[in-house]
Amino acid sequence: MHASRANGVPPLRLIHGDMDEVVYIGRVAIQLAPQERPPFAVSAVAVEQDTALLLDDESEFRLPHQSLSQLGEEMARFSAPQPGSVVVQRGTPQRFYAIIHDLEQEPSLREVWILTALEQLLQLTAKQPLPSLALPLLGSRFGQLAPERFLHLLYFALRAFAPGVPIRLWLVVPRHDIHRLLQQLRHYTAR
Repeated sequence: MHASRANGVPPLRLIHGDMDEVVYIGRVAIQLAPQERPPFAVSAVAVEQDTALLLDDESEFRLPHQSLSQLGEEMARFSAPQPGSVVVQRGTPQRFYAIIHDLEQEPSLREVWILTALEQLLQLTAKQPLPSLALPLLGSRFGQLAPERFLHLLYFALRAFAPGVPIRLWLVVPRHDIHRLLQQLRHYTAR
C-alpha cells in the first residue's frame, strides 16, 4: 500500500498550468509562456523592429557605435526595409526582424504591417524549414496594440497558412496575461 494512503492522505497529483497547454491551429502548435520560461528550444526568434532598425529587443533604442562620418557613409548605402517586411539575421537561433514600425509616419504602427509581417514570419519558418519560432506580441511592446488584437491578427494569418511540416510557436507573453490570452486562443479554436 502507498505510504500516503496508509496514513489517510491522498496521493499528490501534478496540476498542469496554463503554460503547459498547447493550442493547435492547423499544423501549428502554440504555447504561451513568459520570456524567462521558454517552453522549448527555438530555431528562430521574431523581434519587433522599425524601418530604420533603431528599436532594440533589449532596450528601446540602439545608439550607433561609429563616428558621425562612418555613420553618414553607412546611411548613404542603407536601403530601409519596407513596413510589413521581415529582415533575417542568420545565427543560432536565427533572428527575424519584423518591420512593423515606421517612425517617420503617423501613426508609426499599422495593423496591416503586423499582419503582413506575421504572414512572412510564418512563410519563412515553413520554407527554411524551422521547427520552432519564438514570437512576441508584435505591436504591444513599442506600439499601442492590445495583446487581444495581436492574437486576432495572428489567428487570421494562421487560418490562411498551410505549412508542409508541423511548427511549434512560442508566444512570448507576460506571465500575468497568459490565462486571459489562452482563453482567447481557445475561443478561436472552438469556432
